[in-house]
Amino acid sequence: MVPGQQYRKDKYEDHHPLLDMSVVTQIRVKMTPEDLEKIILGEKGTEVPVQSLVIYNDNMESVQTNATISRSGHISKGFAKKSFRIHFEDETKQLKSIKLKGVLLP
Repeated sequence: MVPGQQYRKDKYEDHHPLLDMSVVTQIRVKMTPEDLEKIILGEKGTEVPVQSLVIYNDNMESVQTNATISRSGHISKGFAKKSFRIHFEDETKQLKSIKLKGVLLP
């Protein structure tokens, strides 16, 4: 857990269905191996469409096919764990995108 607020202020406050800290949220991204390679090895800002995106926790389930994914942060290109940003075509609970950080903890 990173201290401090990790999302923008909205009508949900600390009870956002996607960002609720009391439940584990699963995010499943389906894409081709070629598109994954394109993101990992490509230039900053390389974005590809996902075949499907499923976001699930005890509060909600969202299935989308109109989303894109890109590598987030130029520095993470050299890291074993990459950071990614998923952009939603249709807002999911007032979110336009979500960042998945690949953090290595000591």
